[in-house]
Formats: sequence, structure tokens, C-alpha cells
Amino acid sequence: EALHSGNQSLYEQPEAVARNILQDLGNQLAEKVPAKSSYWSLLRNHCRLDRDYGTDADERSPTLVVDGEKIPCLATKGYVELPESVSSADPAEPRELPVTGRRAIRPALVPSELTPDSRMPSDMGDTRESPAQVRHERYGDGLALNLNLFSAELGTFLHRCFEVLGSRPDLAPRIPELTGIEASATAVSAIGAAVKRFESWLNRIGTQEVLREWPLLMQDGSGSVVSGTADLIACSPDGVWVIDHKSDNIDDPAEAFQKYRSQLDSYAAALAAQDTRVLGVGINWIRLGVVTLRDVANADRQKC
Repeated sequence: EALHSGNQSLYEQPEAVARNILQDLGNQLAEKVPAKSSYWSLLRNHCRLDRDYGTDADERSPTLVVDGEKIPCLATKGYVELPESVSSADPAEPRELPVTGRRAIRPALVPSELTPDSRMPSDMGDTRESPAQVRHERYGDGLALNLNLFSAELGTFLHRCFEVLGSRPDLAPRIPELTGIEASATAVSAIGAAVKRFESWLNRIGTQEVLREWPLLMQDGSGSVVSGTADLIACSPDGVWVIDHKSDNIDDPAEAFQKYRSQLDSYAAALAAQDTRVLGVGINWIRLGVVTLRDVANADRQKC
């Protein structure tokens, strides 16, 4: 308390004042206090600071009272303002950062020719000039839901529903529990019906086995490691179809397909690298009840 009274400019840093005072005292307090006590705790618990003021307000003669014993000590006034010899202004001539070494920092665009160590298919945009030739197959009516979910949350929720109910339709009553989304029985029933119609369409195209949420890993032609997860791989005796579920609210499936073309081609290339015959890739537009398909020609498969 004594350190915080009187002229605050003289004792703006109690910790520093305490440290200087106790260092002057040397070992006089060694037997009175624990060895690991901080300087501030030493003063608070064992000391108080008395000051006799002279006629000059800037000259102080503080006395440290240690357990009743008065010990003279020196307290000097620090700088209130920076000395003239010290300046905080910017240098007259700004220095440029070096272009080499650890301090080299220069903002610039990342060169396009750099090859990333790894990438995800979902991060790849379509760079092809000509649109892909696609066809559409309808498996049911569009799915209209009244759920208080943002687009990303809705997409994750519907993906999970198609994954679970595609193989276990009996789990429909447990969808809120499995997804963590409070959905009404009406909404779950509508989703279950849409999944059932989609699974029937898979059977119509000759699917004998379905791989869901299938991890894929490959190295592309530039040396980057491409890793991703295909929503669904429909396997038939002739080959496989790679299907991705999308919950986008779209008007033109053919145009919207171009946005995901590179992602789907990466999945196809990863499977082709495993000596799997890829018949094509497709997108299940959940809200439309339509699947957009692209047949993968031999030439395209070799380029993927």
C-alpha cells in the first residue's frame, strides 16, 4: 500500500522498486522469508516503506521497515518521458526487408507452377474450356424440407441420411439421434422415401455392391498426393460408377455439374490407378431427385 501512495510517478512500478530495494539489502531477509517468495510478496508480508519528504518534492528519503526494524534505502525517480537521446519515431530512411534469409518477407502472388504436397479433390475447380457431355436420369420427385439449417449443415445432414438409410432403412426413427439434428418425423419420412427411390435406381443400373463413404488416395501427374472420400461407388460386373451426393439448390444440373467435374474425375483416376474399370461419374441432386451422369471414355480415364 505504501508503494501506491504519494507521488505515483515516483513508484509507477512497485515490483521493480521492490526488487531494487531488496537487492540492496542483500541477505538481511534471508532468514525471515521463504526462499522462493517473489519480491512483491516479500514487501507485502514483511515490509512497509516509510518516506520522509524534504523541502524538494523530487528528493525522497524512504526507509524500509522490516519487522519493525528501520533500514535506510535508496529510491530514485525514473523517467516520466523519454530522454532526448531516445526516440520512438520511425527512422528517417525506411529500410527495406532483405529478399533472402530468414527475415525475407515480400508480398507476392504464389507462382502457379508450384506443386503442392497434397490436395483434396473438393478443392479442385474445373479448368476445362469445353463442358462435359452429360445425361440425366430421374429417380423421383424433388425433396423439399423445412429444416432450420444452413446450406453446409443441410448438406452434411442429407449426406449422413443417404449413407445410413441406404444400407439400414430401419434406422430412420433414429436419424435425429445419429445426426444430432432435430428433424420432425415428417421430414425423416420424406428423406427415407427419397433414399429408397435412389436405391431402387441403383438396382436398375445393375448395381450389385455399394461402397459408401469410400476413402481414396492417389498421386497425380504433377506429384501431389490427392486424398478424398467418395460418397458412393456403385459396383457392377462391367465396372463402377462414382456418385457424389449434392444438396445444392440448382436450376440447371448440366451447368452445375461442371463445378464438380474435376473432383469427380479425381475419384475416377484414383480408382483407375487401382486397376478398377470406371464406367463413369455422376452427381445425385438430392433436391431434384435427378442423377447427372458422365460416361468416362478411355481417353479421359488415362488423363485423369
